[in-house]
Amino acid sequence: MKKWFKRAVRSPNFWIVAGMLAIGAGLHYGAQTRHLRVLGLEAPPFLERHAMERVLFVLPIAYAAFSFGWVGGIVTLSIALLIMLPRVFLISPYPLDAFMETIAVILVGGLMSWMVETQEKERRLRQEAAARLEAASAISTIVTQSLELKQILNGAFDKVMEVLNLEARGGIFLMDEETGELRLAVHRGLSPEFVQMESKVAVGECLCGLAAQTGELIISESCLDDPRHTRSSLGTAHSHVIVPLQARNKVVGVLFLYPLPGYRHSPADVELLTTIGNEIGVAIENAQLHQSVARQLEIERRLNEVAEKITSELELTKVLPTVLEIAEELVGAEGGVIALLDEEKEVITYPYLHNVPEALSHVTVPKGKGLAGHVMTTGRPMAVEDYPTYPGRVEAWVRAGLKSVLNVPIVSGDKVFGALGVFTLKGRRAFSDRDVALIAGVGRQAGIAIENARLYEQERAIAEQLRVSEERYRDLFENATDAILVQDMEGRITAANKACVKLTGYRREELLGMKFTQLLAEESVPIAKGMEHRCRIGETFDQTYELHLVKKDGTKAIIELAPRCITSNGQAIGLEHIARDVTEQRRIQESMRFYVSQITRAQEDERKRIARELHDETAQALVVLSRRLDGLLTARERLPESITRRLEELRQLTDSILEGVRRFSQDLRPPMLDDLGLVPTLEGLTDSMAQDGIRAEMSVLGNQRRLSPEEELVIFRIAQEALNNVKRHSQASQVAITLEFSDDRVKLTVSDDGQGFELPERIGDLAERGKLGLLGMHERARLLGGTLTVRSKPGEGTTIIMDVPA
Repeated sequence: MKKWFKRAVRSPNFWIVAGMLAIGAGLHYGAQTRHLRVLGLEAPPFLERHAMERVLFVLPIAYAAFSFGWVGGIVTLSIALLIMLPRVFLISPYPLDAFMETIAVILVGGLMSWMVETQEKERRLRQEAAARLEAASAISTIVTQSLELKQILNGAFDKVMEVLNLEARGGIFLMDEETGELRLAVHRGLSPEFVQMESKVAVGECLCGLAAQTGELIISESCLDDPRHTRSSLGTAHSHVIVPLQARNKVVGVLFLYPLPGYRHSPADVELLTTIGNEIGVAIENAQLHQSVARQLEIERRLNEVAEKITSELELTKVLPTVLEIAEELVGAEGGVIALLDEEKEVITYPYLHNVPEALSHVTVPKGKGLAGHVMTTGRPMAVEDYPTYPGRVEAWVRAGLKSVLNVPIVSGDKVFGALGVFTLKGRRAFSDRDVALIAGVGRQAGIAIENARLYEQERAIAEQLRVSEERYRDLFENATDAILVQDMEGRITAANKACVKLTGYRREELLGMKFTQLLAEESVPIAKGMEHRCRIGETFDQTYELHLVKKDGTKAIIELAPRCITSNGQAIGLEHIARDVTEQRRIQESMRFYVSQITRAQEDERKRIARELHDETAQALVVLSRRLDGLLTARERLPESITRRLEELRQLTDSILEGVRRFSQDLRPPMLDDLGLVPTLEGLTDSMAQDGIRAEMSVLGNQRRLSPEEELVIFRIAQEALNNVKRHSQASQVAITLEFSDDRVKLTVSDDGQGFELPERIGDLAERGKLGLLGMHERARLLGGTLTVRSKPGEGTTIIMDVPA
């Protein structure tokens, strides 16, 4: 009241009200009546009762109420009452009327003061409402001006202080969803010790944690007496205001204030703080969403940067250090390492480091050991919050100062190449699931980079091998003694070596683009066309061809051609021919063949003569001898028994010798071969196998025909030798003979089920192993320009195939 009175006295309105009261008092106590008498007039009765003066007292009461509020009106009304009461009870001749009039003036003055106060309250309420709206609008303006969380929090806190007209200490806690804690984000007027001690508060702990848990505004006027206040870092009596910051019915933080002593809050303050809390909460959520989106975009940008680096660079020394630094940035780590597995030495190395001593790159760990080894073995990420106490720690890394480590495998598909690690050096930290997912993604990108680099190295090695191989092939191609030429599928020559130039007589420039068939005699062109067709349909070549070549000067040569089909992606694109001039060889072979045929004919003639002499002379003499012995035996009754027995033995011996001579004569030269031909002779030879207990079968395929005597004799001798081997060496129980006639060839196959034998690697080794019969069969087949193939394995029988032109 004293303060109010002092403020009122300083106001001019106070003295106006005092003057009005003084004038009213002077008039009330008869000054008007006295003046009328002086003028010789009679005063009206209502002036004699001083009713008008009493009514005039309403004016200062109303003025005081308007000037100083209802308190000023009541004080002025009280003073007016004190002025009027003495006249009512002591002077007025009409005390009852005076009293009633005084009461009426007091009621009117009180009513006016109440009306003025009511209007003033409504005005103040409107002003307060406008102020709250203005404050809410100001807060809204602050929090919507930016999406930067720190700027929003600082601006909002300062505006709250301004709007509430407070000089207070306080700050804003934000909710950490992962840990379930409140973390101090903004503060004003707090000591560093307080900030360090109260940097985080668990939800439900103390007043701030309780407001975050319940979502309700808490005002404690004396925290030291409040049992909910379980933490007192200030150490002195203080008030506490905690406003939950909510967005969509979810607490995202709390705003806390320590008002100065004497602070009293009103319901309007509570309502305003609640509104402000909601607005700040929404702004925080929007800013966090913006941060989340911005961070996600930054993560995607950095991951794209990793992918771009991987795809644009194939050298690991340039890719992996960048990947390592990006991994650190994504999770806010203080260092990183890439460990790789050396599969040959079975050790783990650390070739790529960041923010740790370079000497660690020389550290090696056995396969499967350490945190990196565990991650490589399991193929799963692993985070260690306190690395120095980790059982599988590597002491060199502990000495380097690692506190918390997150390791993920570097993989591509199912292949593990190593491990990517990020770590802290200043303090321990719990890596979140989001951190693990981010680094695991980078680990997969690093795996792709390593696989690409290794594939690139393999490709370079293969390319170098191909280059060297191509150079060698080109050198062999150019310097080969055999002629080599390449043609496309149209028959045009695309490449030719020096030997080909020498063989054909054409210059290389003339050969390129020429049709291969232009180099051949007319009778060889169909063979060349046939080779092209076989290549086009995907067949391979397992034989050589003999063609007649026409040189540039018109002379002819015989060439032995070995073709090879050239393909690309499964499609034939050309043929490579290796040709050798065998003209001289063929002439020598023809001469040798003629010479051998003459020797063979002379041999066979000699055999024929011997066979005839054996048949005509020796056999006949043995027949005569046998008959004479028979004649002696007819007179056995006149001879002693011992002589008779010896004569019988001589006769049997003579018959056996005769049979042997006849068989020997047959083997030397069967007459049937000259008389009936090859097929009947072979059938007779086949039937004779039964005499040795071997079941033999013969089949004839194709259109059988007579061959030249030399050809039939050679084929017979080969079959004869093959069957003799079956009887002597094979221990076979059965044998099959097949004679196959085709248009220009004859094929003989002799197959048994005997014990077989191990074939030598070369035909020339047959003589060393005593297989002279097989060697002679080879030579006989070659006399006819054919081949002889022997197939045999121990326990699997033997097959002999003769193929000769005929």
